[in-house]
Amino acid sequence: MDEAFAPLAKAYEALNYDAGAISPAEAAKFAAVNAQPPKGWQVLAPKEPKTVVLDTPKGKIGLVFFPEAKKPGDDPGPDAIQAIAKAVKGLRGQVKLVAGVSPWGVQAESDYLDKTKPDLDVLLGSGSGVGFSAKPAQGGKTLWMHTYTKGKAIYTIDVLAWPGDKGFKWEQGSNYTTQAVVLDEAYIPDPGMEQLLLSVPDPGDKPAK
Repeated sequence: MDEAFAPLAKAYEALNYDAGAISPAEAAKFAAVNAQPPKGWQVLAPKEPKTVVLDTPKGKIGLVFFPEAKKPGDDPGPDAIQAIAKAVKGLRGQVKLVAGVSPWGVQAESDYLDKTKPDLDVLLGSGSGVGFSAKPAQGGKTLWMHTYTKGKAIYTIDVLAWPGDKGFKWEQGSNYTTQAVVLDEAYIPDPGMEQLLLSVPDPGDKPAK
């Protein structure tokens, strides 16, 4: 659905995200139809992570956009793991919280957390696998959340305390809250957004009634 790229970019820009990412394949699609990705979004690299620092009223947040694996669900490999660790270390002294943004899928993210014990405060996962609200991993050191692949739910994290204290552990209701918002018929479509997406074909994956 090449005709969807330009209006979708405008729709995402209208949502005023502070950061976002697209895959190299998606970037190539944008170029092929002479369209631009959403402003400020990163194009994931095949080997090196990309970092972004966001200013918030309470302090700075560092984002590390993970490089893509060779194939969806593949182990990212030791070079990528080392490059991510270096990027995280480079952000540590500048920000209050470091979050990784992964396209790897649930299984590869789980293996990454279990085997490498990364120095991440938050891991925002995407790709293959079931979506779930934020939950503590690594004995409470890292808060891990994974999005639903079809975009039919929004998973939120509200950070109530910065994870800087020695021995800090994520505990729901104490230093964070999380929520899954299902985008069902209860949500009335925004007229402006409907107009932006008027020319986008139906993906054909609506659940049967």
